[in-house]
Amino acid sequence: MQNYDSFTTRTIARKVRRAAFFAVLCGTAISASTQTTPGQTGLVIVIDPGHGGRDPGAGNAQCFEKEVCLEVARLLRDQLNSRMPEVRVVLTRESDVFVPLKQRAAQANEIGADWFISLHCNAQAGHPRAVRGSESYVMGLHKTKENLEVARRENLSLLYEEGQEAGSDDALERILLHHLQDRNLQRSIECANAIERAFSTNHPGGSRGPRQAGFVVLHQAAMPAVLVEMGYLTHPDDAALLCSTEGRRNVATSIAEGLGALLANAPVKACASQTEGSDGAMYCIQLAATRNDPGADPRWRGVEGLQIAREDQLYRVFVGSYTDPGQARRDAFMWVKRGFSDAFVVPIPGTD
Repeated sequence: MQNYDSFTTRTIARKVRRAAFFAVLCGTAISASTQTTPGQTGLVIVIDPGHGGRDPGAGNAQCFEKEVCLEVARLLRDQLNSRMPEVRVVLTRESDVFVPLKQRAAQANEIGADWFISLHCNAQAGHPRAVRGSESYVMGLHKTKENLEVARRENLSLLYEEGQEAGSDDALERILLHHLQDRNLQRSIECANAIERAFSTNHPGGSRGPRQAGFVVLHQAAMPAVLVEMGYLTHPDDAALLCSTEGRRNVATSIAEGLGALLANAPVKACASQTEGSDGAMYCIQLAATRNDPGADPRWRGVEGLQIAREDQLYRVFVGSYTDPGQARRDAFMWVKRGFSDAFVVPIPGTD
């Protein structure tokens, strides 16, 4: 069994195409199939049902991981569409088919998604009642042996991929990908925390908290990304939950509640004053989040239209007001090139 640490960018990552990267970064990767429908803001959440087809994932006498993930993904999409009709939700697979790991995140990269949520079920060797509950992972080092084993098991999907071969590294693409991952890590952690808070209240097995490990599917994502382990198919009580329609609905509800709370608390209040009287969805660009007062920082001098909000012991710095998310992304990329490496686009709540 192999994991991200042993592959790095040699075999797993191979190459993310340069054209796709620049299209995503500049906000131009929009085709007829990715355009928003009336009433949608341009915010896109990609839900990735893990495994599928010839890769069943974990399982027990009642069900397989691949079917749990697909049904929960469908239920989650329905709930998100109901709670947040302004948000577009896309699934990486709609049926019991095998999708290679790198293609899952590539779908999200190509449409310029804002969030990537990969759904999975856990498994544990040893006593069946030894461990249960949910876990949400973000990309990072294997902090514990337990986290390493989870990553190894989920990365085994690579063994089902045909024509897997090493490719040449492209330094520019690796630099871009790692830059995006670094920039998005804090947002990924916030997302994992929000989902686990919902699970801590609603999941019968409780929450085991947010964690970090080297998952291939997260390594490929160019946006905030979280892998959700919805429970242990090896624990009889978690298995009863995950293998039942009602249990899957409850799990989907928890994830939807977590995502809803995360997006509802998006730190963009500073932009709101610029949008009064506007019709339709609006966006602004967050340039930075810092514990130090930006008013004393000389790099902000001369930046026109700067807005500053104090939230959660952080100063958040915003600029701009947009109705076109594509233009907002292009301008965010320009801010990155000007040295503001943390710049990203955020939707303004209440402007849909």
